[in-house]
Amino acid sequence: MSIYVSANYNYRIEENVNFYLKMNYTSKTEDAVCRQYPSLCASAGITFSFLDKTLQLNIACHDLFRKEYSDWEVRYYNINNKQKNNVDSRFCSIYLRYNIYKTSRKNKVKDVDNVLNRL
Repeated sequence: MSIYVSANYNYRIEENVNFYLKMNYTSKTEDAVCRQYPSLCASAGITFSFLDKTLQLNIACHDLFRKEYSDWEVRYYNINNKQKNNVDSRFCSIYLRYNIYKTSRKNKVKDVDNVLNRL
């Protein structure tokens, strides 16, 4: 049996400033042949919006606690295949996004017949 849990937290600091925290956890998984070790990943970031949310600046950090692992083990008769990683998966990123076209994401429906004709 395996358990996967994901939690996201968003907090609006100001009108155009948002903070977020994301956490993913996968428990130890084991069956007759394969074993996957537990993994925890926590990421945090802050997003700044400018120019009526057309320009966005995002600063983020990934795997804050250095607990995201991809270690596994496969057993088949007398053969054991193991992979133990000591890779540091922590990183920070800064990206700038600019939306050239401001498009509406809502479908404008005039009447129900129009929707039924499309189907």
